[in-house]
Amino acid sequence: MRVIEQNHRQTASIKVPARVTVFMLLWLSTLVVAAAQQSEGTASTRLDLGYDKSNPGGQAFVPLIFSPGVGVQVGSVLAEVTFPTKQLAFEEAKRGASADSGDVELHTAVKNDDKNADRSIVEIKVENKAGKPLPGGVIANLVFKILDGVDVGQKISLENRAQALTTDNPPKTMNLVAANGEIETIAVPVIFACFFYMH
Repeated sequence: MRVIEQNHRQTASIKVPARVTVFMLLWLSTLVVAAAQQSEGTASTRLDLGYDKSNPGGQAFVPLIFSPGVGVQVGSVLAEVTFPTKQLAFEEAKRGASADSGDVELHTAVKNDDKNADRSIVEIKVENKAGKPLPGGVIANLVFKILDGVDVGQKISLENRAQALTTDNPPKTMNLVAANGEIETIAVPVIFACFFYMH
């Protein structure tokens, strides 16, 4: 018992040098800050759909807006936009102003929604083939046609799921914060030509 007590007293009396303690605290705080910044950057990286309004039979242009987080380098993004086929028809996707570069490519594909026969999914992939990070801003504009017969005053929801690949080698997959889009149907007023202009 005395030997055990002596060993316990010797262990308890060991002191850690002050410099080592300070170093350990600084190292731990650096790890915490780095983890917080990475988490914040990932959480604030977004790929959002915008809003447009048009008349039945007309076209609606819905922007796809990319917002990179702090310290996050994204090389490509993929959005899956689900839309109702009884109200909308997907026509095309055009490169947005922020992706107007020869290195940035835009690919789209439409497929049926296996869970709902009344819906389809358009896949939009935007990537920088040069391995550089994508810039923030409108990276694509989705063109939908509002089908004839859709009631005026409808708010048609576009469901958006998104993920991204970083510019790391090999790339890492990221889930992005994604906001849904919306198209509102309106009545376009008839514009009469000016009498004086016609004469």
